[in-house]
Amino acid sequence: MVGFMFFFLIIVNFISFFLMRRDKKVTLEDENQSIKEKVLFTFAIFGGGLGTFTAMHLLKHKNEEAKFYYGIPVLILVSNLAIVSIFIANNLVDLSLGTPLFILINGLIIVGCIAILRIIE
Repeated sequence: MVGFMFFFLIIVNFISFFLMRRDKKVTLEDENQSIKEKVLFTFAIFGGGLGTFTAMHLLKHKNEEAKFYYGIPVLILVSNLAIVSIFIANNLVDLSLGTPLFILINGLIIVGCIAILRIIE
């Protein structure tokens, strides 16, 4: 289950990152064709908040909108606390490992998003 959760988080965050990237490209060409904010927030709610947050700041996209500026960090905190709680509740991780696991998950996702951005450009 732990392996599946890591895989799921990595995939959802990459999708979130690339949705923000695509949204920025499309919005520059035609503002009427942008990806709906509901879609971006849905991916952020289901664990893709770090991908969204990373894209916001690296690509300078939607980082001045209050609902993204404040909402995405709150969603990151809530979704990651939920994930760590699931791990602890199912005895998949010792309580003393909860915080390092939380930091590790977030760090791996941020590094992965930045690495892929560097490769693409």
